[in-house]
Amino acid sequence: HQGKLSLAEQTLRKYTALNPSAQEGWHSLALAQLGQRKFALAGSSIRAFGSLINEKKLILGGEALESGDLLRAERYFNHYTREKPKDVKGWMYLINTQSGQGKIENAIANLKQMKKHCGDAVITRLSE
Repeated sequence: HQGKLSLAEQTLRKYTALNPSAQEGWHSLALAQLGQRKFALAGSSIRAFGSLINEKKLILGGEALESGDLLRAERYFNHYTREKPKDVKGWMYLINTQSGQGKIENAIANLKQMKKHCGDAVITRLSE
């Protein structure tokens, strides 16, 4: 699993370097980095994504991850998901940040909230 994430990260780094305005590239890179627990790098990618879509809470959450403050990042992502409950990206950032802190029960509870707000199709796609 880590090997695939590492390969995905390398590929997405090249892609975002060539296509710096590609929103999905930055989001996908952030998820690959979060999956490897590279929080500072993920923070940079989330900040870039947040800047492209002009979302201050994602930018601030990304900055918090970059500085190693997972608790503060979690707060920003939590606020973001409350404001935009149908945005899967915010949920993924929140869940991965909680998981990275060992807050597994919180992450599972938020996975259920994501399913409630975003539907079963999202969970199916994520598990593929």
